[in-house]
Amino acid sequence: MHSLSSAPGYLVAAGLYIYLAWLVFSYIQLTTGHALPETLSVWILAFIMEDLCFYFFHRTSHGLGLLWASHAVHHSSVYFNLTVAFRQSWFPFLIIIFYLPLAFAGIPVHIFLTIQALSLLYQACMHTEKLKFPNFLTFVLNSPQAHRVHHSSEERFLNRNFAGVLIVWDRLFKTYTKLEGNTNYGIYKEPVVGNLFDLQFREILRFFSLGSVQIAKLSLPVWVHIGITIVLVVGSVLFLGYTILHPYWYLGL
Repeated sequence: MHSLSSAPGYLVAAGLYIYLAWLVFSYIQLTTGHALPETLSVWILAFIMEDLCFYFFHRTSHGLGLLWASHAVHHSSVYFNLTVAFRQSWFPFLIIIFYLPLAFAGIPVHIFLTIQALSLLYQACMHTEKLKFPNFLTFVLNSPQAHRVHHSSEERFLNRNFAGVLIVWDRLFKTYTKLEGNTNYGIYKEPVVGNLFDLQFREILRFFSLGSVQIAKLSLPVWVHIGITIVLVVGSVLFLGYTILHPYWYLGL
């Protein structure tokens, strides 16, 4: 129930995110004067870069308290089906930081957003126990069985299989684990969330009490989590403040 009830808020957030991405990419590329043409090779480059950046975002989301506070929403379901793909945070905006390499590389924003949308659609289809990829595909592509590992609440499967489309990143960076037998889903040693607003805000509130720092299980001191959070938040606020207070920069005025 909560998976689908989260969808309207997420769609609103997605619309705001699209505007934010357009703002960031346009500002960077107008400032640097570097934008690539719309060619097949640029589309291929955009796909590879987007998928790699997603891998690092996803992996960081399971380690850094602030990002985990948002991402935990998606992992809170004890079920694993297509509705879980709609169980998303209403606050996805910091992800844009991980895609800055594409902006600086000159990837046009409409190419980036199209690739990202197709990637998310592919990932949504991974949330099922009914479909199983053949072995030769699982060597290269993310698969439902690999993503079942990622959503497992069992300690043996924690923090594994972060891929979006290409599982090769997990194999390359030693985070791949093969599914063996059945598994349970949800957040490790966490109770089932009670209602929609608890689902969206519980981990964020816990983060500010440093609860999410421990749950994220990244072996960094608390002050590192706090320091990184301050840099991310202050940097984002300053950048957005500048672009909002100077609304004519994109016209070259």
